[in-house]
Amino acid sequence: MDDDELVEMVQDAIRKQRPYAGFFYWPERAIAEWGIANAFSESAASEAGFPLRELEARQPGDDPPDCEGIDAKGRKIAIEVTELVDGEAIARTRRNSGNIWSAWDTARIRAGLDHLLTEKDSKTLRGGPYDEYLVLIHTDEPALTFEQIEAAVFGHSFPKLHQVQRAYILLSYDPQRGGYPYVKLL
Repeated sequence: MDDDELVEMVQDAIRKQRPYAGFFYWPERAIAEWGIANAFSESAASEAGFPLRELEARQPGDDPPDCEGIDAKGRKIAIEVTELVDGEAIARTRRNSGNIWSAWDTARIRAGLDHLLTEKDSKTLRGGPYDEYLVLIHTDEPALTFEQIEAAVFGHSFPKLHQVQRAYILLSYDPQRGGYPYVKLL
């Protein structure tokens, strides 16, 4: 890819930018999922097996999983990427171009996380075999803080999952923390 193609790709992404909770958004889903998984891999260097190497996005139609990588022990890891976001707030912002913030309380956070984990646990993975199946939930909800998520997760019993061994939620870049904060769910 030459410089002109790169500039055009970035300009196109800016034109298609999502107006609500759009920090992790990228028009090409495979690129967005790889970017999210890569940001998490770098941020979670203290987690068992991280950072990942040979992290690759799988193309639409060849997923799930969205990404796969090799951990520090040489194990093949399947990664499904999903988003905790208020879809109605996205739609309202697109219609009204207003400054809309969705409210999140403990019950809503827990219900959203439970739903996403259960949904990803029901997927039939392609490729593999995989040594571990990890779900990475990301969020850029403007009114949802690291502290709220941490408090909502504390003491919560997540649904019984059959495939997913580990799960995390990753928040958008926080300059005060100097990185991407995350909370381990499972």
